Amino acid sequence: MKKYIAILIIVQLPVLIVASQFSISNTKWMVHTEIPQSADVRFEFKTDTFRVLTISGMETGSALFFQHNDSLLIRKLTGSSPCPVGSQGWYRIEWLENGEKFYYTCWMIIAVPVMLCMSNSK
Repeated sequence: MKKYIAILIIVQLPVLIVASQFSISNTKWMVHTEIPQSADVRFEFKTDTFRVLTISGMETGSALFFQHNDSLLIRKLTGSSPCPVGSQGWYRIEWLENGEKFYYTCWMIIAVPVMLCMSNSK
């Protein structure tokens, strides 16, 4: 039994290393959100900031972000969502289809009573 557990850990280790190497910096994603209303938007991540844009290109919000492996810290700078400016939250990123898509889930919200999480795709 111990032999099988060791083999399983060794086989899965490269998968964990590869998954943690994806960076969200300098990428663009199509996102469906329900906050503050149902809409398709674009997230454009730069080095440490990202913009939320309508499909037609109008900016509706911006935020600072910091990524460490599969964790993403987001702090709101501007925008029309119900979260106050300065709100921040930690998210866990799950990369799908070899980094072509991702899903993120909230695991800690700071200074915001309620915030829903969204699934994202490129």
